[in-house]
Amino acid sequence: MRLRDGELNLVLPLPQESAVLAVREMDMPGTAMAQAVDTTNLATLGPEVAIDGYACPATLDADNGGVRTAIIGYSPQALRTWDPFTGALVAETALGGAEDVRDAMAIAAWPARSTTTVFVFGEFTPNWYGWRAHDLRTGQKAEHLGTDDYGWFIQEARVQAVADFLVLPAQTTRFDERWSEVVHDGRLDVFRLPEGTLCGSLDHHAPAHFSTAVVGGRPLLAAQDGVYGLPGLEKVASLPHSCFSGPCTLGEFGGDGVVIGQSPGSPQALAVWTLDTPERSLGEIPVPWVGPTYDLALTEGGTLFAATQSGLYAVPVADMCRSPGPGSASPSKAHDPSTPGH
Repeated sequence: MRLRDGELNLVLPLPQESAVLAVREMDMPGTAMAQAVDTTNLATLGPEVAIDGYACPATLDADNGGVRTAIIGYSPQALRTWDPFTGALVAETALGGAEDVRDAMAIAAWPARSTTTVFVFGEFTPNWYGWRAHDLRTGQKAEHLGTDDYGWFIQEARVQAVADFLVLPAQTTRFDERWSEVVHDGRLDVFRLPEGTLCGSLDHHAPAHFSTAVVGGRPLLAAQDGVYGLPGLEKVASLPHSCFSGPCTLGEFGGDGVVIGQSPGSPQALAVWTLDTPERSLGEIPVPWVGPTYDLALTEGGTLFAATQSGLYAVPVADMCRSPGPGSASPSKAHDPSTPGH
């Protein structure tokens, strides 16, 4: 079902709410529009909010005028906080800007006991990329978090904070064996918060195509060729590489951990895998939209939201499980949340 026309770039779950945040970038670089959408009745929950910079959802502490769920926007000049349901600007914190990310590509927020930390990934100097962390309340930079020497010529990125961990892309640049070409080896780094201790790294060459979630009480990372536990990066399930050739999303459906990504059988279809039987998909569905898919988000209610070139779409995961693809498992009531006992 198409909810909105026009190109959408991101769809992000709003914490502690039955809602997602739909974000579309404007023609002017560094500007975006964000709007909350109800995941139950698919209605909009507030006005479009104009963001000067990049946006992400966040959970705030109690001392924010009663606002607990917010939209955070980053620009080199300021961190801004909006109420997604009224569109009101709640707070604005100035940043120095001289040593900050001049061209942001992705941001994420992490709630701590007394404040919220905002992580920003992007370009510091031409073609050199890194990340910073700022206290949302004061704008102060966390000196023990971040680096401006983290990759070269990264064209897209994603940053995610899950439980007490931060996951973001990085690169190692080297010459090949003949010293004739420059090779960029991509990876994902996992840091423990709030200390910023590096827990480990995972080879991964698509810096925007990964997903994190707490599944069954355990923080997990879906990337590269499977699902990994955090912080040790032990493999929980193996998945086809095609799942990560485009956007993917990790979450729960019908009491099971699932990953949704591109089908190995068709680039125009999405497939769903359960972590219990990852060797075969539960089913797949041809995408009901035209053009590229930019982002996916799975909600607790079992709806897949897709931000695409042609709009925002909502697809019931149960419909995907009733449409087996090549090599998929037969759809069963065991994965239907309406079945008694689930």
